[in-house]
Amino acid sequence: MTITFAIFATMVFVLVDLALIAESRIRNLGRVKWILVVIFLPLLGSIFWLTMGREYRHPVAATSSDVPHSGETLVKPDTSETPAEPGQLAAETECFEKQEKIRELEKKLRERKQLP
Repeated sequence: MTITFAIFATMVFVLVDLALIAESRIRNLGRVKWILVVIFLPLLGSIFWLTMGREYRHPVAATSSDVPHSGETLVKPDTSETPAEPGQLAAETECFEKQEKIRELEKKLRERKQLP
């Protein structure tokens, strides 16, 4: 009785997982075929789904990019500029210089208005 309940609970878990998982993470068979396999072969179908049918992705937050994993070496990130950055930087500098020129002209205008 306990084994039957465990098999049933596993089958229900797998069917819910199949219903909710994104299509892009299903491997080897389509969603409908996997559901049929799990319904007609509850124990084997569930085991097959969990081992061969589902694509497991590791969460990004679970692994730190700063800490090398076993066998890996820490690679310094590339900080070189892309071709678009110098042009963007030049445009920002030009805009800043124009804004500074406008401030200077506004200051001169305020000074002239104060003189009689």
